Amino acid sequence: MGFTTAYVEDNFNQSAWQTAMSVNLRNDSLQQHSVAVTYASVSSLVLTDFDPANVAHDLYGIQYRFQTAQRPDRALFSVALGAEQDNFGKNFINFQSSLSRSTEKVFKSLSLDFASVKTGPAISKGIYRSELVGYYERGSTQLLQTNLALVGSYYTNGGIEGALTAKIFANLKRENKGFFSPFAEVFVSASNKNQPNGNPYWIIDSRFYGGGGLAWAYGKDERKLKARIEAGYFYDNYTSSFLRVSGNLSFPIREFTYISTQFELFNQSLYYSNGVQFGMKHYFDRRRQYAYKPRNY
Repeated sequence: MGFTTAYVEDNFNQSAWQTAMSVNLRNDSLQQHSVAVTYASVSSLVLTDFDPANVAHDLYGIQYRFQTAQRPDRALFSVALGAEQDNFGKNFINFQSSLSRSTEKVFKSLSLDFASVKTGPAISKGIYRSELVGYYERGSTQLLQTNLALVGSYYTNGGIEGALTAKIFANLKRENKGFFSPFAEVFVSASNKNQPNGNPYWIIDSRFYGGGGLAWAYGKDERKLKARIEAGYFYDNYTSSFLRVSGNLSFPIREFTYISTQFELFNQSLYYSNGVQFGMKHYFDRRRQYAYKPRNY
């Protein structure tokens, strides 16, 4: 059984709170079937001009998810399909799918997400976003690690956006305990729309930022205490500069009960999206040992 809740607030004084309670069942082949009940509360935006579509929404839904067995020597595949209804009786669907593969030196994944855009005006207007994400991570040595993410987004009102993020880490004194990683990061994006006021969603025609910072990580095993915190400062051609702090933490509180949390915070005012997420998972019956193989970088 799993429980997750996430809260996000941006500079338009919009907040989105999303919660899910799931029941997960594994068969003898370690394939997982999950059914979740979901709830989302999306506030209206603070706009200078009146928009009758700018109202708050509460969405109630259900989602089914299937995932193949987690085996170190095979790719992991998952697919999910859900439905939601808001407090005005309007219905929405969502779809997710992902494929990933991990080896000792490389992790790569491809995911597709189709869902309604979580802003008040976008929900009122029935706008959906399709997001395709490709991710590649490589540890060429135990010291150097590179990450590359390519994101393509399409909005049903005609918006198209592409973004590329590249990061390189130097993992200093990598051990089972804590270690530090200086990093450098570059981001670039382009789109065919420019909506800096966030209505019905935030998108700008182009953006570039670059900078770096320091990360601290502890632990490798997903079944034990594991933590990571990143702090970085970036030059940005849209906001001039900004500071970003992000992190995640997971740990067991009992033999089959796990807690996880993650956050991302910004200090600039033109556009930001600060978020916090909390999750809990409990295994009532684990008939087979969990298959997990940590990467060696």
